[in-house]
Amino acid sequence: MAPGAIVNAAAAAGDLTHLTCSDLPFAEKNNAGAGQESPRRFSLVIPALNEEAAIGSTLERALAAREAVVAETPVDEMVVVFVNDGSTDRTQEIADRYPEVVKVRFETNQGYGAAIKAGFLATDAELVGFMDAD
Repeated sequence: MAPGAIVNAAAAAGDLTHLTCSDLPFAEKNNAGAGQESPRRFSLVIPALNEEAAIGSTLERALAAREAVVAETPVDEMVVVFVNDGSTDRTQEIADRYPEVVKVRFETNQGYGAAIKAGFLATDAELVGFMDAD
């Protein structure tokens, strides 16, 4: 999913039965040209419901962490995925200020688990994680 893309959450909320677990890359950071098999991408999913007071600083901190994550882990790229779980305040408007963030939007509240699931489905990264918006 390209940064800045907005995903239709209804389409993204499909079933997860096709996903499988694989060994996670907990080895030391790979150096370019050192026989690395493929890039390791990490997506951080941030679900939010009416978080206008916190979402800006949360997205800024997540985006600022990308450089350190790539430098200090086996990850080659980090993507931030924001999921609006039906917010009725300015949460979406604030998140839209960050074009480098992938955005998923539910028109109505679907619940925390559905928001996380939709965020995971919005990325093709090998590694995914999530954190609260506040």
